[in-house]
Amino acid sequence: MSPAVAARRAGALLLPATLLWLGCQPAEVSQVQVLPDRRIIRLMQCQECFGGEAAAVVAMGDSAVLGLRELVLHGAPAPFVTRLDSALRHPADSADHVPANATIKLLLDDFDAIHRVRSSLALGLIGTDSARHAICAGMALQPPRRDVKLALDSALAHAGGACQ
Repeated sequence: MSPAVAARRAGALLLPATLLWLGCQPAEVSQVQVLPDRRIIRLMQCQECFGGEAAAVVAMGDSAVLGLRELVLHGAPAPFVTRLDSALRHPADSADHVPANATIKLLLDDFDAIHRVRSSLALGLIGTDSARHAICAGMALQPPRRDVKLALDSALAHAGGACQ
């Protein structure tokens, strides 16, 4: 086992162990949302995405699948949604117009959808069996938005598989 893999596994065990040590119950540990790898975060946050963000995630191969699967299934990480919601409701310049609640909901839904779309497409480019299973898990959810469904369909076609 390479040192990088050993360090990653040790880091994955550190969070639950720390939470248990702090007195959290096991049910609470399962509710902790771990943030994806920084390369995945860069792909989710890029504007034009011409800086090799997708290539960096695809190069991660199967090690990216778990983080991308979480994004397909659960959308944008809660801290990112909270930060965007706060920025929309409380602009830095008090003279700025605060959007209506319906507009904020639409913007948050779009933010969530772009995370699901980009993670779906990255899974399709990775193309391994585990990536295909992650795509299929996303397709099995309640009917997603049309743009997310199209991204999942495209990713599955690119991965060259079908869901059983």
